[in-house]
Amino acid sequence: MPSPSSPPMPAFAASLLWILCACSTVAAAITACELAACQAVSNTANPLANCPANTILVSTNKSKYPSAFSTVQSAVASLPNNTVAYQILILSGNYTEQVNVTRTGPLYLLGQTTQPSNRTFNTVQISWAAWAGSGDDAYTATLTVAPNLAAALTGSGPTGYAVPADNPFGNSDFRAYNIDFINNYKPYAGSPSLALSVGYANTGFYRSRFYSYQDTIYVGKLGNAYFYDNEIAGETDFLYGFGTAWIQSSQLTLRSCGGGITAWKGTNTTFANKYGVYIHDSSIQKANSSLKIQHKCALGRPWNASHRSLFTNTSFDDSILPGGYIKWSSSKPNLGVNTTMAVYADYGAGYNLTALEANTGITTVFTASEYAAYSTTALVFQYPFNGTFGNTARLDAAGVRRCLSEIIVVVQMLIVRAIPHQLRALCASPRDALRLCPVRHAGHNRWSKIRHSKGANDVTRAKLFSKLSSQITNAVVAGKGETDTALNMYLAAALAQSRAAQMPKSNIEAALKKGIAAADGGKSAAQGDVCVYEGMSAQNVACVVVALSANRNKTFAEVRHCFTKNDGSLTSVMFNFAKQSRIVFGNSAQSQKPRKLAEMIEAALEMDNVSDFGEEIQGDAVDGSDDCLELICELSDIQSVQKQVLERGFDVKEMDPTAYIPVFKVDKLSGAEITAFEKLLVDLENQSDVIRVFHNAVLDIN
Repeated sequence: MPSPSSPPMPAFAASLLWILCACSTVAAAITACELAACQAVSNTANPLANCPANTILVSTNKSKYPSAFSTVQSAVASLPNNTVAYQILILSGNYTEQVNVTRTGPLYLLGQTTQPSNRTFNTVQISWAAWAGSGDDAYTATLTVAPNLAAALTGSGPTGYAVPADNPFGNSDFRAYNIDFINNYKPYAGSPSLALSVGYANTGFYRSRFYSYQDTIYVGKLGNAYFYDNEIAGETDFLYGFGTAWIQSSQLTLRSCGGGITAWKGTNTTFANKYGVYIHDSSIQKANSSLKIQHKCALGRPWNASHRSLFTNTSFDDSILPGGYIKWSSSKPNLGVNTTMAVYADYGAGYNLTALEANTGITTVFTASEYAAYSTTALVFQYPFNGTFGNTARLDAAGVRRCLSEIIVVVQMLIVRAIPHQLRALCASPRDALRLCPVRHAGHNRWSKIRHSKGANDVTRAKLFSKLSSQITNAVVAGKGETDTALNMYLAAALAQSRAAQMPKSNIEAALKKGIAAADGGKSAAQGDVCVYEGMSAQNVACVVVALSANRNKTFAEVRHCFTKNDGSLTSVMFNFAKQSRIVFGNSAQSQKPRKLAEMIEAALEMDNVSDFGEEIQGDAVDGSDDCLELICELSDIQSVQKQVLERGFDVKEMDPTAYIPVFKVDKLSGAEITAFEKLLVDLENQSDVIRVFHNAVLDIN
C-alpha cells in the first residue's frame, strides 16, 4: 500500500482495487445469504443443495434421507473439535434428546422453515423432560453449550460452582436459528428445568423459542448469550445466571408468577465487569388471558447482592408488579451497593413510574446518562479472562441476515472509508468513488425534504419553537434535572435542533429553567421520561415513535389517537429496525457559501466513528430546502461525531441518541398511499412531545 507521499497509482490499478473490493464484498455476503437459503424448505432431492460447505443433515425420516443423522446430538458428536466452522441443517420434526456442544469452532444449528424471518413458523422442536431435584441444574438442560461439565455446573452458595482457574473456553461462535428448545418435565415450577445452559462460550439465538417453567435459561460463568426476536417462556426466575445475556426485540411470556423474571449472581473479577441480563425493545406478556396474575409478577430478584438486570424500552402488560423488582426473600434480601435492578424508558399497562420510583433501595429508574453505560452490546459483552469489552463480532447484525444488496452497501462504504486519500483520488473524483458505494436509502426521501425545508412548511415558526421548548423542558425532566449535555444526550439533541432552527436564546433559557423547576418538584410534578411507541400504518409501514414526556398517559393517548384516526394501530414492529444513533447535518445558517451534498459527503468521509451513511437529502431552490446528510454511529460516539460536524463549519439539524434504522423496507407504495401515510406522519410530528418518527417506507421522489 503506498505511503501518504507516494504518487498516484495508474488507472488500471485503481480499477483492479475496486474489482477486488467488489469481490470481497460478494464473498462476505454469500455466507449470510446461504444460511437463509439453506434453511428454506426445498423441493430438491438433496436438502443440502443450497447450503454452504461443511453443512451436515439431520432428519427424522431415515427412509427418505438414509445418510442423514437421526439425532442432533449424533451430528454434533461427529464434528472434530477444531476451529473449522460447521453448520447443521435440522429438517422439520420433533427431536426428543439432550444436545451438548463442547467443540471450540463455530457451529450454527439451522432449523428448516418456510419463513426464516418469523419464529411462529418454526418447524423444528428439540425437547427434553428433566428437573434438578437434589442434583445440579446442569443435568436438566435441553441444550448445553459449554466446553465441559465444570463450565456448565451451577453449584450453590453466593458464588456458585468454583470453575477451575485453568478451565478452557468453549465455543467461539455458536448460533441457533429458528429452533424451539423445550423442557417439559412438569407444567408448573417446582425445581430447575433448563431449556438452555451456556457456560464459557459465545452464543447467539435468532428467532428461536425457549419453553420451561423454572429457570428456563441459564447463562453461566464467562457465558455470553445474545437473543434476537426470540420467545422465552417461564414462571420462576426464568432468566438466571452469572454471565451476560442481551435479549433484543423478543417476547418474555409469563406462564404464571413465581420469584421474578430475572435472578442474577454477580461475580467479583480482577477487571471491571458488566455481567448481567439486559432486555431491550421487547415485551412482557401473560401466556393467555385466563391467567389471574394482574400486578403480581416481579421483574426480578437478586440471586446475590451483585445482581444486575435492566429492562429498556420494553412493554409491560398488566401482570407486572407495580414496584418492579423484589427482595430475594424477607429473611435474605440480597441487597447491597452493587445491586442493580433497573428500568429505563419502558411503557405499557403494567408500567407504573410512580410505584417504581417509590420502591427505593430495590428498583432503580435509570436516567439517560445512567442508561448510556449499558446502551449497546459492545458496552456489555466482554472477552473471556481479560474482560476487554466489544466481544460482538460474532453477532448476526441486529439478528438479521442481510442479503447481497444491503451487505454490499455497508461493506463498500467501510472499504471507501478505509482507503487513504491518495487512493480515493484514483477515481475521476471522490464523488465517483462514492457513487460506487450507494448510501442506505437509494433515491431521496420527500418527507425528509419537507421536514428540512427552511420555512418548516408543516408548522408555523411559532409552533416549531413551542415544540422545541417542550422537548428541552422534557429532556431536563427525563434527565432528573441534569443540564450537562455530556450526561444528558436528549438535552444535547434538543439544544442542537433548537440552535439549528435559530430559536432565540431567551426561549432556550426559559425552557431550561422550566425543566429544572419541574425536576426539582415544581408545579409540573415531574415524571418525565423517554417514551417509545411501536405502530403499523394502514399502508403496512412500520413506525417507531420517540417522545419526551412529562405525562406518559397523555402522550400515549395522543400517539394512539394519531394511529387510530389514520386507520393504523399500535403493535410490535421493532424487528424491522436496528437501534443505533444518528446525526443529520447541513449548512450553517451563517454560511456565506453553502456547500453542496457532494462536499458534505467528502467531509463526512474524513470523520472518525461514523459507521454508515443514511439518507442524502438534496435541497431545492424552489421550496427553499437545504442539502443535508444523515450519519449513523454508535451512542458512545455521537458526541464525537457532533463535534466533528461543528468543527467543519456545519450545523447539526437533527440528533437522535437512540435512532431506529430500518432493516426491512416498504418500497412499493402508490402515490395515494404515500399521501395517506404522510398525513399520519404530520399528525404524529405535530404532537408536542414527539421528538422523531422513524419508519421503514421508501418515499422516493425520483
